Amino acid sequence: MGSGEEKQPRKSKGKHSLRSGSKELTRLAYTHLQRGDAQKAMEYFESAAETAKDEGDDITMISCYLNAGACLVSRSQMKQGTSFLLTALKLAKTQKPDKHVPRTADGKDNEASMIEIMADVYYNLAVAAQKVNDCKKAISYFKTSAEFYLKTDCTLHAAESFMSLAGCHRHSREVEKEVESLQSAQQLFHQLEDHYNEADTCLELAKTHLKEGKTEQVKEMLSTANMLCLRVDNRSLQGKNCKKMFFLHS
Repeated sequence: MGSGEEKQPRKSKGKHSLRSGSKELTRLAYTHLQRGDAQKAMEYFESAAETAKDEGDDITMISCYLNAGACLVSRSQMKQGTSFLLTALKLAKTQKPDKHVPRTADGKDNEASMIEIMADVYYNLAVAAQKVNDCKKAISYFKTSAEFYLKTDCTLHAAESFMSLAGCHRHSREVEKEVESLQSAQQLFHQLEDHYNEADTCLELAKTHLKEGKTEQVKEMLSTANMLCLRVDNRSLQGKNCKKMFFLHS
C-alpha cells in the first residue's frame, strides 16, 4: 500500500437496520455495485435515501447519501458526488445521540454509527479532492477521516487515511508532515500486527529518509522492513516487499 497510490472511494458497509422500502432499494443498489454498475447503484442509493427519509430512518438515509456520493466519485462525477457527500455530512452533524434507538447489526449505537459514517464521508471527500489535485482539501479531509476512524476503533481505515495523507504531503513537498503521517500509519499497522503493510510503510519511510540524506534512518527502516518481511505468511506479498527492498538497497 504505497502512500502515493490513488485511493478508491469507500462505501458504507450497510450494516445498519433497514425497513422494507429502503431495505429492498439498498439491496438492489449493492447488487448493481457488485456487478460493477456504479451509475445504477447510485440511482438506487439515492432512491433508498429518499425512502428512508420518509420512513424516519436517519442512519440509513445518511448512509445511502454517502454511498451515492461514493459511486459518483468513483465515476469521476466530482461535482454531483461531492454534493451528495456534503449532504450526508450535514445530516450526520445534526444527529443527536439517542440511547433509545436500537443498536445496529454490528452492536453499535447510533452515535458510534454516525461517527463511522462521518469518517467515511471525509475519506470520500478526500478522494474526490485528490482526483482534482486539490491537495489542501485532500490533506484536511484525510486527516479528519483518520481522527474519526480512531474514535470508533477502525484502526485499519485510520492507517489507510494516514498513508493517503502522507502521499498528499509528499505531493506538496512537506517532508516533515509526510514522515509524521507515515509514522502514524506504521504505529497503527504495528498494533494490528499487519506485517506486510507495516513493512511497506517502513519502505516508504526509508525512501523519504533517503531523499533527506538521513543514512542511519534509512538503514533502520530497511532493517525493520526486512524483519517484518520474514514474518509475512503470504509468499507473494513477501516477495513484493523484498523486491522493493532490493531497489532501495541498490
